[in-house]
Amino acid sequence: MLNCLKKVSLCKLSYTFYCFIVLLLYKQTNIMARKKTKEKVEKIINEIKNSTPKFKLQLDSKTIITLKTEEQLEKWMSLYPKAKLIS
Repeated sequence: MLNCLKKVSLCKLSYTFYCFIVLLLYKQTNIMARKKTKEKVEKIINEIKNSTPKFKLQLDSKTIITLKTEEQLEKWMSLYPKAKLIS
């Protein structure tokens, strides 16, 4: 990066153009995002696997919802009395 700055300063460019080039070079060096550790990735995957829904409820011919608890199931059954429990 320093070599690029020396070349730019030797070209006798305007100050605003010089600042623009410096900003571009700075952004190019800081593009990479932080990587997650293996433990964090495994934790996220386990949370997703453990949160699988237990019930599928068909509200009407087009709408099917998934629920995790029996309380949610009872609530939706009270809201939609014609709903059918699929699994």
